[in-house]
Amino acid sequence: SLPRAKPALLGMDDAAATAALDGMFRVLDNGDKGWITMDDLLNLQATRQMTPRQVERIFSVADKNKDGKISKEEFILRVRHSRFFNEALTLFKKLDKDRSGSLSRDEVIDHLAAGFLAGASPTPQEVVESMMRKGDTDHDQKLNLKEFLILLVRVDHHLPILHALAETKGEAVSGLPSMQ
Repeated sequence: SLPRAKPALLGMDDAAATAALDGMFRVLDNGDKGWITMDDLLNLQATRQMTPRQVERIFSVADKNKDGKISKEEFILRVRHSRFFNEALTLFKKLDKDRSGSLSRDEVIDHLAAGFLAGASPTPQEVVESMMRKGDTDHDQKLNLKEFLILLVRVDHHLPILHALAETKGEAVSGLPSMQ
């Protein structure tokens, strides 16, 4: 019999999800070594709100084979099934009104204008222009899933990804700063 295909992640193609996770990994892999070290985590802005023990605990949970580094495979395994990743995919699908697989300026502006930036300064248009400048790495005037997730990781100062790395079944890292 044929091997069963992996279920799609909220309708996202597995290759797109893996490419997005790879991009997120590269953001954290300081020096493009092919793995994340404890120093890489300690140098993140978000870890300044944590004790060294909390950062060590995140690292320990994510370093499944206990070789002193988080490989791309370990990272992808941890983050792919995290609440952060699933919530980010859900948000991406919600924003992608035309189901094109990428987010246009108008799709993001409409979401921001209807939500928390309604009547705010800077305007939703200014926020989206900044997002596009920072996130649209292929310069196609849209954000694909990979660009969107990388932008989320950068904008939120890495805190969501640290929460994702720390997620375990029945084994939590206590006292992490809130993402709210």
